[in-house]
Amino acid sequence: MSEGEFRRYLLREGRSARAADRCIGRLAEFSDWIGSDPAMATSRQLQEFVGHIERTGSPKSHLWALAYFFDFVGHRELAAQARLLRSQRMAPKRIALAEFIGVPSELVAALAAEGINNTDQLLALASSPQALRNLLGHAGIAPDGLEDAVAMARFTQIRGVAAIRARLYRDCVGTVERLAGLQPDQLIAACEQYLARAKVDWIPPTPQEAEFTVEQAQRLAREA
Repeated sequence: MSEGEFRRYLLREGRSARAADRCIGRLAEFSDWIGSDPAMATSRQLQEFVGHIERTGSPKSHLWALAYFFDFVGHRELAAQARLLRSQRMAPKRIALAEFIGVPSELVAALAAEGINNTDQLLALASSPQALRNLLGHAGIAPDGLEDAVAMARFTQIRGVAAIRARLYRDCVGTVERLAGLQPDQLIAACEQYLARAKVDWIPPTPQEAEFTVEQAQRLAREA
């Protein structure tokens, strides 16, 4: 692999020349740190490099660059790991309720009419039982549908969980509290069993993702 080939790959992927320069610079830092060909890097080296960077700053841009590089050299597992490590360091994403899978459009519209359009707004409302009871008196807002939407919104408080994972975890385990009581391998097994029955092109969490997800669910359950 030459630097020129990687640069051309980045440009084909829609990165700007400036972004390509930054990406190559981050890759050079990783290469210098492991002292060998980055295409031959291991999962442990990637994790240790992240720890090294975090002593003085954020590794998010390094992980962004390395995900592109591992895609380029065909190292899919490390590319996925780099993206997961990066997502775990991002703030939980505010998600529009219209993006949720399996939530009736009538419920989304009824909530929007009350000024509730995203997960932050829904969770703020859900923190008040009285506000929830008041909302159920409005047309188009059924208890089951609202409970489903609130449960999925809580899953999105776990870093890296967006609309698909929220739907998956809702269908597999139900709530954040139930997720918090699982072992990582139990979460993976529950997702695998569900996906074997469901007609969706989704994938179960990796062992590392499952471990992080359970840890985050336990934190949320303690804070509730």
